[in-house]
Amino acid sequence: MAASRLYAFAATLARAPAVVSFALDDAGADLIERVHDAGGLVMQQITTVRQAQLAVEHGADIIVAQGGEAGGYGGTVSTLTLVPQVVDAVRPVPVVAAGGIADGRGIAAAVTLGAAGVNLGSRFLASAESPVGERWKKALVTHPSQDWIQAGFINAMNPNPGTLGLPDMPTSPAHRVRRTLGGANTRGRDRPGTRARRTQRGRRSRRQRSTTRGRRSERRSHPTRRTCGRDRPRARRRDARSARRGRAVRALAGC
Repeated sequence: MAASRLYAFAATLARAPAVVSFALDDAGADLIERVHDAGGLVMQQITTVRQAQLAVEHGADIIVAQGGEAGGYGGTVSTLTLVPQVVDAVRPVPVVAAGGIADGRGIAAAVTLGAAGVNLGSRFLASAESPVGERWKKALVTHPSQDWIQAGFINAMNPNPGTLGLPDMPTSPAHRVRRTLGGANTRGRDRPGTRARRTQRGRRSRRQRSTTRGRRSERRSHPTRRTCGRDRPRARRRDARSARRGRAVRALAGC
């Protein structure tokens, strides 16, 4: 741990916090022991069962099982699947559920799965006290789940040094973001496996539009005449599709 972080950690312990929460990395036995010596409890956020077991071995008092629906750095296992597995693996250590929980129904579901409580984050972005713009607040509470994606490229551009400390941590933890801003059209984006095909179609359509514009400009510069194609540009005669079109024009012109 960097010297500045060690100083910040020591300053935190000097305030005798009731709970110290660790995330994105394994706290390790040494840091957990220092928290206990200061009279506090340790809460460790994890995204897999293996991480939960390691945290308990190091002395963590509370486990936060964060599913893949979480709004920040998260794993790939869903909250509904992860929570009961972690509860069984670390019993009797209390487990707090996190990821995709936004109302009383989610809290009730987490408790049913064995969680002792829940950890909410993204939902509070839509609160009256939040400094987030009204556009985002509205999106948070109105847009369906398929309008949100996890964008791993954000961490690739700005890596967090603690994201690789835990075992089983994805090499590129993702942030959950809106697929489009401002409620733009997302028709068809809820179909899985279509992104690559959409990209290819988009590239083809751009090439086709560019080719069509070029041919229109070409026709304006070289008007078609009833001369059986002798005055057509040489490049168009080399184009197979233009040649086929030329044969059709000549046939219509009676050449």
